[in-house]
Amino acid sequence: QMWPLLIIYRLLCRFPFRRTAEGTLELKMFSFQTAYFVIGFTVQTYLVLDNTHGIFQVMFYQETDFAEVVTGGLCLCILAIHLFVPFSVVKEWKYMCEVFNKWIIFQDKYKEVIRTEYRTKLNVVVAIVSGVIPVVTMGATVLHSYVLYHKEWYHLLSYIFVLTSVCVLYGIWVFSLTEIINVADTIRSRSFEIIHSKDNIEKSHELYSLRILWHELSIIVRFSSTAVACSMIFTAATGVIIFIASAYGFMKCVAIGDERYFLFFTIMLGMGLVLCVPCEIGYRTTLHAGTYIVEMLSSVNMLELDELTAREVDLFLQAVYANYPDISYGGMVTVNRETITSIFSATVTYLIVLLQLRINHKLQPTSPTFVSKITNVAGRGEFEELNTSSSL
Repeated sequence: QMWPLLIIYRLLCRFPFRRTAEGTLELKMFSFQTAYFVIGFTVQTYLVLDNTHGIFQVMFYQETDFAEVVTGGLCLCILAIHLFVPFSVVKEWKYMCEVFNKWIIFQDKYKEVIRTEYRTKLNVVVAIVSGVIPVVTMGATVLHSYVLYHKEWYHLLSYIFVLTSVCVLYGIWVFSLTEIINVADTIRSRSFEIIHSKDNIEKSHELYSLRILWHELSIIVRFSSTAVACSMIFTAATGVIIFIASAYGFMKCVAIGDERYFLFFTIMLGMGLVLCVPCEIGYRTTLHAGTYIVEMLSSVNMLELDELTAREVDLFLQAVYANYPDISYGGMVTVNRETITSIFSATVTYLIVLLQLRINHKLQPTSPTFVSKITNVAGRGEFEELNTSSSL
């Protein structure tokens, strides 16, 4: 199901897996895929470092205004995501293979317990998204190329590689959780049908099989959280920084009438979606794979069931309580609505502090000296009036 996204991830030199004859994924130190990864990652690293060097030169060795400094900082944050790849190599590759290999085994058990072939409606969606992500990323990069820091045209490739890999990783995470939601709903509805059926024969055995199937699903949830933990934490932390900086840049550009406010608004909106989507889908996964099953089992009238069925219902309820599928990044950060609420509330607080400091600084008694000068920033001439005593 995730094959198109995984192929793109491998082409971007982020995940050097190979497929075995049995259809499983494996990693080998000495293989064509690993060699391709090393060569591709080295080339991308050179592009990123060369571009980063140019950004530092523009930001610290040329005269720039505040908006240019913020834009340069945003570019540095985006490029820094690439440099985290070696750490994800050590922490995540093994778990990624295990997640998808366990999912293959899970489908066989699903067919055995539910007695229907496992089918998904996401195959077409994943294929479409896999084709759309690279096109949209390249289009967005080219559209904003006039503000992205780069000395040569090929430096834009570094932004395309990084942004595409982030979108693909988020796609794998979101679609995997969506499939978990669908399976959890099937288990819940099937359990409800069995418990309320009039035929008492094999009720307990059916519930036992569903409980074991749910337990396998909870294991996949934990492995999937571990498989993307480091990358998602680093990407989310970088996204928070970009969101705060772009929000401040947007408000400042609107206040002073700078036409670049739309640039900061699009970046702020994009980062907001990047932060919101995993938290929302994680919250829904917790509901469907945990809360809703608990509510259904808790509403069962045990007095109407035979002894074996009542015992299986109780064991099922205890199993869900003991392995409640809280969606998190490797158990380090819980991914739900409360998380995104805390991020946005902290952002608002930080922006208020920044604006208050800015206002207090402007109200200080000074003897400003106005000078007019022509600056040339990233190849663009701009005529501006600066207050040398109060400008940042």
